[in-house]
Amino acid sequence: METAKEEQAVSLGKVLVFRAEKAFWACQLQQVKEIVRASSITPLPNSTDKVIGIINVRGDVIPVVDLWSNSPTPLPDQGQKKMVIIVKEGEDCIGICVEKVLAIEDIHAFDLGDSVSQGKVPHSDIVSCSVYLSNSGFTPLVDVGLAMETIRAQGYSNSQHQIENKHVSSAGGI
Repeated sequence: METAKEEQAVSLGKVLVFRAEKAFWACQLQQVKEIVRASSITPLPNSTDKVIGIINVRGDVIPVVDLWSNSPTPLPDQGQKKMVIIVKEGEDCIGICVEKVLAIEDIHAFDLGDSVSQGKVPHSDIVSCSVYLSNSGFTPLVDVGLAMETIRAQGYSNSQHQIENKHVSSAGGI
């Protein structure tokens, strides 16, 4: 049986494992700012299908995206809360809607094979590789930079511009 020291030596980093679109995904832990339950997501006018709205987290307005769907995600019913992982890339932050946050696990290996580049992995536009995790086996690793670039390419920058210029109404619990 490995000691904690030996197990730590073979770890290539840590990831947050979560479930979305009835599949398991991972995100590098260093890119996770926090995890929140959002009871009020305010719709953002003229945004793309991936941007479902904005939330206020202690005074910071964060755009919330649904990376898993190609159609608009309905906002939660009153009283229903969504799990949102707030991730960061440089100074930019977005909230990613997920079904459930599961665990923090160690990365033991990277699979840089052709499965991602050939589109065999779902949502390969936001996945950089698969990682072998201590408890979950091979899991697609969501690349926050790629996810943000995908959102920007679909018009996220217009939504961010609206937020920065405070053109967004504060109605709806913000």
